[in-house]
Amino acid sequence: MMCYSNCSANPTTSEGAVSEEDILSITQKISSLGWGNKKLVDSILSQITPLSAASPYIEGEVHYLKATQARWEGNYEQTLTLGLRALLLFQETSHLEGQARALLHISNALDQLGRSEDALFYTKKALRIARLIISPKYEGQSLVAYGRIALALNMPDSALYYLQQAESILRSAHSPILLGYTYTYLGEALTKQGELTRGLHYFTESRRLGQQTEHPHTQHQALLGMGRIYLVQTQWDKAINSLASALEIAQEQNWFGPILETATLLSEAFLRNANPESQAKYTLLAQAYADSIPPNTTSSDPTRFEAELQTIQQLLEEQGNKRQRRIQNIGWIIGSIGLLVLILLGYRNLKLAQANHLIQSRENELTERITILEAEQRKTQLREAYVRQREVSLEALDGFRNQMYIVLTQEMRDPLAALLTLQHDMLRPDLTLKEVKEIGRDSQRAMQTLFQLLQSIVFWIRIQKNGLQPKLNLLDNLSTLDSAMRTMLPVAEGYRMKLSVTTQKDCKFSGDSELLHQIIQLLIFNAIRYNQSTDPISCGTFPGENRVVFAVTIPLKERLPSLASIWNAQTVEETPNTHEDGTAGLTLWLCLRLILLMNGNAWEEFDEDHGQTLKFAIPFSPQEAILPQDLNSNSPREDD
Repeated sequence: MMCYSNCSANPTTSEGAVSEEDILSITQKISSLGWGNKKLVDSILSQITPLSAASPYIEGEVHYLKATQARWEGNYEQTLTLGLRALLLFQETSHLEGQARALLHISNALDQLGRSEDALFYTKKALRIARLIISPKYEGQSLVAYGRIALALNMPDSALYYLQQAESILRSAHSPILLGYTYTYLGEALTKQGELTRGLHYFTESRRLGQQTEHPHTQHQALLGMGRIYLVQTQWDKAINSLASALEIAQEQNWFGPILETATLLSEAFLRNANPESQAKYTLLAQAYADSIPPNTTSSDPTRFEAELQTIQQLLEEQGNKRQRRIQNIGWIIGSIGLLVLILLGYRNLKLAQANHLIQSRENELTERITILEAEQRKTQLREAYVRQREVSLEALDGFRNQMYIVLTQEMRDPLAALLTLQHDMLRPDLTLKEVKEIGRDSQRAMQTLFQLLQSIVFWIRIQKNGLQPKLNLLDNLSTLDSAMRTMLPVAEGYRMKLSVTTQKDCKFSGDSELLHQIIQLLIFNAIRYNQSTDPISCGTFPGENRVVFAVTIPLKERLPSLASIWNAQTVEETPNTHEDGTAGLTLWLCLRLILLMNGNAWEEFDEDHGQTLKFAIPFSPQEAILPQDLNSNSPREDD
């Protein structure tokens, strides 16, 4: 047979009386009901009542729908009676979805009759069944029932907890009718907590969903809640409008209990608004409906349904015990089968264990041998890596030495050649006193060149060994320049050249005096070597923005490309370069490295009127590093 929605067994029907298709159609119609849809309930009830004698399941649905009508009319004792009958019939047919719906009706009726603890018991059963059949709709309804009971017990915090869980589930289940119903209780819980603004928000959302789904009960409850909040906020006009709209919906649906409640609140609103005529009108309306409500809508005898409730509770507990026993029996059967399998496979497993032990011992031997081989392989790899590292280091050292030999050869070639020539001239027998003096001057120049070369080599070796670190002190720019120039005056006189100072601006900065003297002396020495005129070599210094600038100008008519290429280099290589035109890069390369050690930068300029100028800048403070784009820039910023 075809299984209908969420049931574990089909309802029994008399042969030929009700088809499976009819039962499935009835289940789908009732599952799609929205709370408060009176017309649809009446229509379904008129269709299935004649079929109730043929099927206990359909008879249970008839009792469920009649319990729904009694709940809308406010007759909660009748709701309880009909809900209990529906539950017994759904249990007989093992229809879990029907049991969940009937349990929710019973829970609501008991809550309205003031028996919240009993209502809580049936709500738990409904929630358990909803989760068993994986129905978000009924799970959400059960959580809403939890929230409603918490409100009845004056526990708004617990109510909010359950109602927010219900909101999340029903929103995921895309159930706007039940979501609007949940918003109504959320608004009520927040109102009890004094959060009127949030409560009004949820009532407004509930009304919107009620209008969207054309659901009268949701609209009525939302308008009723909004009216209560407006009464507390003394907004009489808004309260009267909301309550009047709620009364109109209740009268259209002919709900006696809601009409009485709404009319009573309207009477109170007109009383506070000082409108005695309207107050009297709605007071009489409330009295009329109070007289017409069916009797026994509230429990006059708390023990009236005690026997039936105990019977239902016992049945529910027995049903749970049966399910538990079934699970235990299945467990015993599975355990017995497993024990039998273990006995049958015991001998085989014993043999397998012996074979596995032998295999494991062999594997252990092989693993031990592999471990030894891997250890030896790792040692070999480490030795090879060490040898490769040594080879790379030796290659780098050989390259460094070769480059050093080339540089030293080119740097020493010219002064040694000059000394050899002078030595040859001194052996001439016909030398005059003037020629002897000239030879002495030339020898002094060559020796000075060799002295500067040896001094540069010393600094180069210190740099290569990373043993040269600036020792920063507070210095004066003019004193630093003057001290370096005095050292170079004898060298300039030997070349019959003059040194002049072009700038006289004093400032203080942080630097290494030894390194600065070496830089200035090397720049002046290069200027003396490359100067081809009798014009004086200009040396200057002046403060810039956060830095001090030093400059040495060679009075040349044409720019020397070799000097420009070295001094304008964007990076400084590990070893100096040599040049085919006879100029060597060691001294200028050394100057650049020393400048970088003090966080400085260097650049070159050419002016036809003055000549070629080599400049460098040192920051006032060692923390003021030069920006990368300014380092060795061809066109740096300069402040005179």
